[in-house]
This record gives sequence, C-alpha cells and structure tokens, in this order.
Amino acid sequence: MEATGAMDLIAFKTALKRILDTQEQDAKIRTAVEIDQMASQWLPQRLDGNVSVMVENWPSALSVQSVDRVTGLPGGTAELGAQDAAAFVHHFQNMNIGGSRLNVHVALPPNTTLPSIRRSDRGRKRQRGKKPWLPFLDDIGRLSATPERIAKHHGTLLAQPQLPVIDPFCGAGGDAIGAALAGCSVLASDRDPSRIELAKQNAEHFGVQDHIQFAVQEAEIAVSPETWAESCLFLDPPWGGEHWNREEMGLDVWAKQWPWLPACLRNARSVVLKLPRTFDLQTLESTERHWTIEAGIENDADHPADRLRLLTAYSL
Repeated sequence: MEATGAMDLIAFKTALKRILDTQEQDAKIRTAVEIDQMASQWLPQRLDGNVSVMVENWPSALSVQSVDRVTGLPGGTAELGAQDAAAFVHHFQNMNIGGSRLNVHVALPPNTTLPSIRRSDRGRKRQRGKKPWLPFLDDIGRLSATPERIAKHHGTLLAQPQLPVIDPFCGAGGDAIGAALAGCSVLASDRDPSRIELAKQNAEHFGVQDHIQFAVQEAEIAVSPETWAESCLFLDPPWGGEHWNREEMGLDVWAKQWPWLPACLRNARSVVLKLPRTFDLQTLESTERHWTIEAGIENDADHPADRLRLLTAYSL
C-alpha cells in the first residue's frame, strides 16, 4: 500500500537501527510498537462511515433518467456506507457501457481508503421469473430472446410511425409479437426455418398470428431499398452466440457481416435497433441521423450492475 502521510524517514531509520543494535528483548518490543505507530500515521486508514459516490463517464447519448434507473443513485450520486461504496467500485469500475468505460468516483477524506469488499457483496443477484415468457424456445432463444417488458416497449416504439414493421432477424419472435400486440402489421423473417416455426408457435400462443406474416429468407432480401421508405424497421442482428466478443461491438463490426446495413440505417424512414449494452454508440454517428438511446431494463430489482440488459436506439 502506498504511504500518503508525511514520512519522517530519519526517525524511522533510527528506530530500525535500534532494533538491530539492541539485544534486549523488551527494547525490541518497545521500538517495534513505535515503528507500528509511525506506519499507522503514514498509511491510509480504512474508512468507517458514509462517503459520496458517483458513477461517471456514461455515454453522452444515454439519458440521466436511464443512468439513475441503472445505478439506483438519484441524480447520479449518493451518500453510501463505506462497504456499499466498495461494492460499487468493485462492480462498476471500468464496465463497458455503450463503448464508454465507467469510472466510480468516491470522495474519500484525506488519508483514508475504502474497506475490502465483503465476500457477500462480490456476487450479483438477478431476479428471474419461473419460466421464459415465450413458451417455445431453442438454446439460442434462451440466451438471446428479448425480455417481455422490453419487447413490449419495443412494440410501443414501432407502433408510433403507423407503418408496417419489418423484423428480418426475428428469431423466436419476441419483438415481432411485441409489435403485433401494439397493433402493428409485421413481416417477420429469419434464415433458419426451425426458428420461424418457433416464432409461429409463439405468435399463436399470444393470439397475434393474423398480424404477423412469417417468411424464411435472408435479411438482405427482407430489407430492400424498396421497403426503406414505407416501413418501420426493427433490427436485431445476431450478436454472436454464447461466446460473442462483448468488447468489440459496433456498426463497423456489423457492417463486415451485413454490408447493406449502414446504407439502410442512413436512408430508412424509421428504425428501432436492439443493441448489446457494450455496443459502441459513437459508431452510429456515421449514419448521419439522430438517435434516441434508452436503457433496456427487465427488472428494477436486479443488482444495479445487471439491470441494464441491452440498449435500444431508435430514430423515428
């Protein structure tokens, strides 16, 4: 640990020399106590009490209200006990959100340090329902399906332009169903026939099968330039499976696999994007359009570091 107080090196060296020079055990003990007292004045003391905590460096496009919902710190800052502050640093420091690395600022009094994080604070508890909201899922869907609360909010956004919705990466159909429940007419497609069958079964379960037209086709065919001006696009390209690279996500990465995507985002009339929470939001600037960014939160009772499940970007 780095010493922070004013160090009297001469006194310290003299005390060490006395220990080395003397043969008397009691004198050694008294000098050792003296050295310990010196060191206690130089080294930071563990904080015991409340301290001001602020999580900084959020992406500028994310609203203050979204940040407050994620952290649970009203106004972005709060007085926390020393142990809770240490836990915030442990979970949030250097976390990648929207391409920005978070920084936890703790206003420590002079010559103090936070306590070590308790073992009980190292884990993070996420509230989970007894079963997924979509009854028909494969292994990919269990990992990637949009939570019900967020899918229905996507549906509300998609309904605003009052245009047909195209969902060319529909998977098991969660967001297409959210749009249909909001009153949209949806064209849902996927290149995988088995996933389309799951989406059809889920749509029938929710009674919206008559509002969704399903197709097995490549996304580029479903999203053609002819559709850009007369539909609202919902885009959720695959993130890469269970072991996807969370630290390298952005429009430039997606464009390598779907070269038509940047032009689509520049020219489409209305677009809603479902993004991983590490997606570099600055890469959307190349589309030259205004995006509103929202935090996708499934359950406010989740651990603060796990509340943000995804990001939603929309330009309507």
